[in-house]
Amino acid sequence: MSVYLYVPNLIGYARVALTIYSYFIFFDDPMTFLICYWVGFLLDAADGQAARMLNQCSKFGGILDMITDRAATAGLVLLLSHLYVAEYGKTVAVWAALFSGLDLVSHFARIYCTGGMTASHKGTDTTRNPLLKVYYNNRIVLGGFCLGQEAFYLFLYTYHFYPEMGMIPIYVSFPIFCLKQLCNAIQLMESMQTVAISDTADIAAKKK
Repeated sequence: MSVYLYVPNLIGYARVALTIYSYFIFFDDPMTFLICYWVGFLLDAADGQAARMLNQCSKFGGILDMITDRAATAGLVLLLSHLYVAEYGKTVAVWAALFSGLDLVSHFARIYCTGGMTASHKGTDTTRNPLLKVYYNNRIVLGGFCLGQEAFYLFLYTYHFYPEMGMIPIYVSFPIFCLKQLCNAIQLMESMQTVAISDTADIAAKKK
């Protein structure tokens, strides 16, 4: 069977389609947007389960999964910033750019320093930080942090259209969101340090 037709990859294509569709209705149909985006997000767990159960793990699927995660969140943050700029000013867009940028570059750096296509970026062989070890070794922690980040963004979205929801869900998810940003920052710094150490070793080897 072609890797393109692996069940987890078909689930990945469905996630991409749901995410793109949800963007187009972001401003006009909040309830349908929330349903589509949440279903796409929850399918992220389904594709991994399917890959392991059907023995259909692949590098293609791993990359598809990660870029879908990163692109979906970046697009959500970009669109979300447009809802709040008028009320809170251009600083909202700046923070949106910072959080999206941190998420993207930290995962890119992580993939690079863990070997690109030769290893999963969720491996812990190159991780020295105890928080990252727990984050990548414990699926409950990993899933909880990712869920908390997405929930925080989606609660902000929901509150804009349905203020009667109140602020409590936003306050509850905010600490988890902050921990996820901390993991991203540590991941970026540790990955760059790993690359710098590798460069130093290469330079020393060339001098011998």
